[in-house]
Amino acid sequence: MTQGDLPFDLTPEVSAESRRDAFPADSCARPDCSCAVEPQIRGGDSKRYCSRECQRRHWDETHPRIIQNPDKRMTRAERILARLREGPATGLDLLKAGGGTRYGARLLELRRQGYQIETNMGGEWPTYRLEVEA
Repeated sequence: MTQGDLPFDLTPEVSAESRRDAFPADSCARPDCSCAVEPQIRGGDSKRYCSRECQRRHWDETHPRIIQNPDKRMTRAERILARLREGPATGLDLLKAGGGTRYGARLLELRRQGYQIETNMGGEWPTYRLEVEA
């Protein structure tokens, strides 16, 4: 079966030549890059970069990263310790503080580091309290 036998046209709407003309063949799509680029068209992407690194840098420049929670740089144990320094806390409080669902393991890590953490099983939920810092 040839293209003439089909009831529709298979030719692309935009030719490869017109896409090559959209960007000069000797320039990278990243504005401040001075690298030469071989003309190449891949999957309809008319932007060409000299390397993956150049493409990543262009993405990073045009899409700034926003750190929503600066506390994410703290480890889970550090976040739990910061929450316990505020006062007694339940498991739900430690979970909300960013300690993760295995906050008991983080409490064990802190205890092994020398922090004295008291567990009070008196109420409906256990309550944790930092007694003396290491």
